[in-house]
Amino acid sequence: MNDKSEEIQSLLENMTSTLPYIYQKKMQEDILPHLIKSLFNGTVCEIVKGLLDIQHLTEKNLYNQRIKLITAHKEQKQLMELKQKKKSSEFLANNRSDSSNMRLAQSQEIESASSTRSKDIGLQSRKSRSA
Repeated sequence: MNDKSEEIQSLLENMTSTLPYIYQKKMQEDILPHLIKSLFNGTVCEIVKGLLDIQHLTEKNLYNQRIKLITAHKEQKQLMELKQKKKSSEFLANNRSDSSNMRLAQSQEIESASSTRSKDIGLQSRKSRSA
């Protein structure tokens, strides 16, 4: 065990050798001995495992939120397309000659839906950053 401790200490000292001298001295006097002890009693390993578990759960949650948002946007798009098809068929049934009003209304509706989706995505990304 002492050989392993010396090996770890040597590795850590090599890693800190690129630091300015004042930090190297502080690391060697204060931090390295405690870090080596922590590595041997498993504390650091358990903390890392716990943090990995938290990261995986967070990523899974964010993925699920993203899937729900995408699904909701697809449903909204399908509803909007159905609504526009219905309006188009009603328009054609009434033989209206001014199709520009209908196209304008449809393009405004598409723009509004696109803007809403962009806002949803922005809110989603802000939530994920704050989590």
